[in-house]
Amino acid sequence: MSKKKHCHSESTRLGRRQDVAKSCFNCEHFLYCGEGDHVCDLETSAGAIVQPLIDEWEPTEHFFYCGGRKWRQSMTDKELVERLRENAEGGRTA
Repeated sequence: MSKKKHCHSESTRLGRRQDVAKSCFNCEHFLYCGEGDHVCDLETSAGAIVQPLIDEWEPTEHFFYCGGRKWRQSMTDKELVERLRENAEGGRTA
C-alpha cells in the first residue's frame, strides 16, 4: 500500500491534513514595499516593469496574476530561524 502525498497541506490540530488556499497573501514571493504597496518578488528579480499587486492596501487587477502557478507557501517563523541557523553553521570554518 502506498502513502498519498499531500501537496501544499498543513496538519490540523487533529492530525488531519487540509489543503492550503493559494493566494498572494500566503505566498513566499509576496513582498511589502511600504505605504500599503505589495509586489511579487519574482517580477522584481526578472527585471520587468513591476506592477503592484496591492496598491494602498487595495488589491489591483494584477493581484494573483500567476493563478497559483508560481505560488510557494511562505515559511513560518520557526522554519525561517532553522534555515538561518543552518546557513550560519554551514558558513563557519573550524
